[in-house]
Amino acid sequence: RTNPLVHHLLNPRPQAGNGDLQLEIDDVSVPVLFRAPQENEPRGNAVFLWQDAAGKTYHSAPPEQEPFFEVVNYDQMAAQRAGTMVGRAGEIVSR
Repeated sequence: RTNPLVHHLLNPRPQAGNGDLQLEIDDVSVPVLFRAPQENEPRGNAVFLWQDAAGKTYHSAPPEQEPFFEVVNYDQMAAQRAGTMVGRAGEIVSR
């Protein structure tokens, strides 16, 4: 069994720009881009999620998605990049 601290030290945190995630919340498709938005970039319903050099998480999301992204854990979201998360209000289930 791997020690969680050793795992964390040997596996660097995902960095912005290394991939995207597609969320489905209450049948609404929400693309998550792991980077800061560019100035004047069209946003649509995309959510931008990124961290600064100190590890502080920032997001830019449509108003209806704000509550979710105010409390979401960056590392958990980054770990889901390989798949899709499907959820209903109040639950998130990976697939």
